[in-house]
Amino acid sequence: MAQKFSYRTQLIIFSMLMIFTLAANSQVIATGEGNFLAQIQKLNQLRINCSEEKITLPDGTIGYNLTLPLEEDITLQQQVDVLAQIVRDPLVNKVTLKRSHFGNSTKNTKQLAIVLSVLKQVQILRHLDLSGNGLNYQDMQILGPVLPRSLETLDLSSNALDEQSLGSITDALEEMPNLSHVNFTKNQWNSGTPVLLALYNRELKKK
Repeated sequence: MAQKFSYRTQLIIFSMLMIFTLAANSQVIATGEGNFLAQIQKLNQLRINCSEEKITLPDGTIGYNLTLPLEEDITLQQQVDVLAQIVRDPLVNKVTLKRSHFGNSTKNTKQLAIVLSVLKQVQILRHLDLSGNGLNYQDMQILGPVLPRSLETLDLSSNALDEQSLGSITDALEEMPNLSHVNFTKNQWNSGTPVLLALYNRELKKK
């Protein structure tokens, strides 16, 4: 004969089940975050000095903004593999890439392209910051084809972009279905170009 429980007993059992469920979910989140931070540490050990900022996203979940100063050669396959594993993690919200003491050399641009090609393969990155890297027309010819297609926002401000760069930029942007905003400010545009770029952003928001 099935045992019947009082309403109070049922409520206690239900509350205990909820507590156990929340504790299990918290453990999964903590484990996932621990694994993510362990990969960051591993990347640092491979001479890629990645810094992370923990944030709370609008939906209340936890995310991380990563900054990758390109201070060392990213040539080893192990470096590329660890970087790919990190940016594939759903905890990653935004990646900022900064060129370092290599200046505006072609070597540094190709290194930047290697990192971007990794991000492109992942196809989950939503926000990318390439501001203040001195990017010019030649750089965009290399970088345009490997920009991640999953982006929602892209920051190209404070570079050395001009009208000659627009072809490489717009070709890449047309392949980003979720793109909603591009920061084009503080570049070397002619007087009328910023107005056209503002109109471009307005059209993006209508998508």
